[in-house]
Amino acid sequence: MEIGYIARRSLIPTLMEWVASSRIQNHLIPNSTFIMWISDSIQFNLSNLSDEYQSKHINPNLSVYSLSLIQNITPALIAWCKRCNITEVEMQFRFHTENAVYTINKTVKNPKDYKQMTNYLDNKST
Repeated sequence: MEIGYIARRSLIPTLMEWVASSRIQNHLIPNSTFIMWISDSIQFNLSNLSDEYQSKHINPNLSVYSLSLIQNITPALIAWCKRCNITEVEMQFRFHTENAVYTINKTVKNPKDYKQMTNYLDNKST
C-alpha cells in the first residue's frame, strides 16, 4: 500500500517520540537530525550518535544493530498503522554510518485489521 502524504508526515514524529523515550536519546548529538524521510525510505543517520555509542553498539555489526533497532521500533510502527488506518505497508529503512549503509525492507501489519481483512477475503464468495 502506498503511504499517503498525511500518514507519511506523521511517521517521523511517531518514530522520534519512540527515540525520545529510549536510551538512544542520551547518545544523540544535540540538535541533530536522526530520522528522515528521503526518497520513499526512512533513513536513520547513525553518525549522529556519540562516538562511544557507535563503537560499542553499531560498529561491531551494523546489520545486527539495524535489525535490533527495527525490532524495537516495530510496536511504534504498528501503533502508527492503527492511527492512520493502514492495514499493511511495505517500508524501506536505511541505516547510515560514516562508512556504510544497510537497507532493510519490512512489511508492517496492523494485526487486528490484517486478520479481519484476510478472514473477509477467505470467506468472500466469488
